[in-house]
Amino acid sequence: MRNSPLWKYCDAHFGARIRKRAHGESGAAMIMALLFTVMVILTLTIVTSVLVGQAIPFKTNKRTQQATYAAETGLELGLSFLRSAQQQAKADDNYQAFFPTINSQSDATMSNGRTDDPKEAQFVTAGGNTIVLDCVTQSHSDGTADLQSVMGTDTPRCPSMNSATASTTAPGTSDVNDYSAARVTYRVEITYWKSDPSVSDSTGNPAAEKVSGLTDFSNARYALVTAKAYGTRYANANKGNSQLPLITLQGIYQFGVTQKSSSTIPPSSGVGGSSDGAFTFNDNEQGSSQHAWIKVTSQTLANDNKDVATVTGVWTEHIGEHMEPGSTAYIDDPANETCMVAADSSGNTYAGYTPVEGSKVRIFKRAWSNNSKGNGSTMTYTYTPQCQANGGYPNAWVYTEADTIRLAGTNLCVTGLAPNVSGNYIQSARATLQTCGTSYTPNHYDSGGHSTGTKVDLVNGKPGYDTAAELNDANSALNKIQKWSFYFGFINAGWSNSTDGSTKFATGNVTNGSFFSVLYPANANLENHHGGCGADVDPEHDLGESCYLTAGKWERTPGATGWIDKDNERTFLQSLGHGGEAGYETSQVVSTTGACMQARPTGSTRWNVSNVITKQCYVNAEPITSWCYQQILRGGSVDTSKTYHNAFCGTRADNEYTKYDTITYDRPTKSDGTIDYDQTSYVTRLSWTGGCLKTDGTGAGSILKSESTACSAMGADGVEFVRTEYVGKDSNFNYKFVLKSSLSGGYDASKFDSSANVAATNSAYSGALCLQEMNTNSGWVMGTNGTDREANQYAEMFPYVTLQTCSATTTDRFGRSLTTPQQWNAPAASQGTNTHIGSGSTSTTTSETSLQSASAGFMKVREYNLDALCTDSAPASGTAAKGYSCWTV
Repeated sequence: MRNSPLWKYCDAHFGARIRKRAHGESGAAMIMALLFTVMVILTLTIVTSVLVGQAIPFKTNKRTQQATYAAETGLELGLSFLRSAQQQAKADDNYQAFFPTINSQSDATMSNGRTDDPKEAQFVTAGGNTIVLDCVTQSHSDGTADLQSVMGTDTPRCPSMNSATASTTAPGTSDVNDYSAARVTYRVEITYWKSDPSVSDSTGNPAAEKVSGLTDFSNARYALVTAKAYGTRYANANKGNSQLPLITLQGIYQFGVTQKSSSTIPPSSGVGGSSDGAFTFNDNEQGSSQHAWIKVTSQTLANDNKDVATVTGVWTEHIGEHMEPGSTAYIDDPANETCMVAADSSGNTYAGYTPVEGSKVRIFKRAWSNNSKGNGSTMTYTYTPQCQANGGYPNAWVYTEADTIRLAGTNLCVTGLAPNVSGNYIQSARATLQTCGTSYTPNHYDSGGHSTGTKVDLVNGKPGYDTAAELNDANSALNKIQKWSFYFGFINAGWSNSTDGSTKFATGNVTNGSFFSVLYPANANLENHHGGCGADVDPEHDLGESCYLTAGKWERTPGATGWIDKDNERTFLQSLGHGGEAGYETSQVVSTTGACMQARPTGSTRWNVSNVITKQCYVNAEPITSWCYQQILRGGSVDTSKTYHNAFCGTRADNEYTKYDTITYDRPTKSDGTIDYDQTSYVTRLSWTGGCLKTDGTGAGSILKSESTACSAMGADGVEFVRTEYVGKDSNFNYKFVLKSSLSGGYDASKFDSSANVAATNSAYSGALCLQEMNTNSGWVMGTNGTDREANQYAEMFPYVTLQTCSATTTDRFGRSLTTPQQWNAPAASQGTNTHIGSGSTSTTTSETSLQSASAGFMKVREYNLDALCTDSAPASGTAAKGYSCWTV
């Protein structure tokens, strides 16, 4: 084949070319090499990016983790300090431990809380009563920290986490990315507050008030702990030579509250209070001719003899039996009275419970008996533990000057139903406790105990405060449905003129078509508006039943369902032994039992005597001024086209009745015509709508009566009184009306000055006579004719006001020391019929920061992002302004 001519021809012409191409290197190997190189480069790129992507978060996470550990350590140190201070304060029986100082340290070092020995870091009291554990120097004007102190190159700081000594390495490029434990530290700040510091008003400012110092610490209810973690972050530092916190944590610690006997210094709104004021009269309403009483023959006490355990006595009814004048043996039938107790969200009540937002309010009968009632019957009553003042149940309340119903010692208020929810016009619901809104009221007391509010003049359109600001403040108690007037029951201070929210709450005219909401006790039947809950409040016989404080649905005529009696004299509902805003500003005189003086001319409806009596105050509570709209509230038909000119309500009234608890007195004024609030005492006279009030004698037992003559036309005897504001601890003359002529040696204003010697004044005026409410604790004063009561003599069914020797305390029938019911127009928080205090004490019981109990840990914790300073003042702009959202700022 190879020798054939064809082969030879092809080999000669093409063989060489084919053999060359088959064994040559014309570029294939190069292509393969390039492809391999590209694959290697791509693989290295992917691996590198993955490694870098993992390294950066690792570094960030490490920084964040170490910063979080540091901030959490600071938070725990703050908690540990508070617990230690609580124990030390308990041992010392004072609050000094909450404001620590460091011995042998200069003012310069103490000002920022730094310690000289990093192994002995301590909390100290810095400016503004802030407690500081200062591990950094926060010296810049914008609140940032000094980088040198974070790195530890200046005065030694606190030891860092997991490090026994401070770092001494100078900051620089070699260690700016060092996030080890030795490069992260913290600063801890503690401030004390009178209410929850996390709550802000409508402007973003804290609604809570800061405790001013050691002397104010009894009002502390919360501690705010702020822990900031610092560490280096950027080469050449951040913001020059300053440092912002990496992480900021804040925790809120809640103190316990204890009832403690103390002076009658006017407590702030919501502090103090009593557990003895009735919410309802269950069956036989007060003021009725069938109202029942018990003449006590024996009793037993509980809780260190501070509470009644059982009572035995004779059951008496007004219309059938005669009560003995001047006897202190009578009490209201306790089975007809109820108390309010804070419960958890499921309605459970127990001693030691600390109420929170959302807590419900239960109603309990004050006592019960298995005996049959009847005139002359002997009854034995067992008192309900939930209603006892010293049994540990949260049952003390204050109907405050701001017309809120506040659980004493807390910032929790009874809250009703919102009027802009359509379902709230269909069904009532359980009332709840919520954080109290901002207070607006004409009634105020300064730190010296003087009433410093603004006089109300509704006739001339002067409500005594800025009602427009209240209505526009979303956080006001009014807009949070926490403000309540009292006209024979608690009525919400606002109203609604629409069911779909098309009309703003509490605006527009009050008309027959307006909707209102009220408070009342009810069980499963939420629409039962009065009479308590019947047997359902009896824990002895109906343990399976529950009675709750109920917020009534929004409706047009809440009074028509029976909780306001048609004769305008009787009521099923009570005002918890407090008078709300009632006082000098509202032209009312309210006693420590929460009842107001009332005066009428003889011969007025069901009023056969001219004796001044005490009766539940009519509390108008702007904007509703409920007494002025009584006909609408009671379901009466009102001709709204008619304009009335009532002497008290002005043109806004729907009635022409006389407001019999309108009683006024003049206060001294300055040269510019404004009231001189600094005067602790002054001479004055008491006027009512028909004339002047005068005692029918000048000796002890003389009764205060209404006269039809103007005060200016009467002589001084029985008419001139020395009105005193708060005089001092243990004084017999706090908030009194002292008959001027009874002051031995004459009236000397200097003796009533707050700087005067209280004991010397008590001694000098030991025979002075004061106006006193003669309730069943202080000696019931009956009619003068000595006959059985008449059903229409309603004046004799309420306490009279008489002259009695001025005193700070009295002893009740059970041997307990009580505030003598001689104080008038005192702060609402000091009101209460039977405020239980220890034997020998000279004042009412008030709530103070407890040395015994507090929350186990932080009730709230919040974390802030990078750069949050949480300073006490808001930076105007820049990076530091990021901290403005922190609590209390």
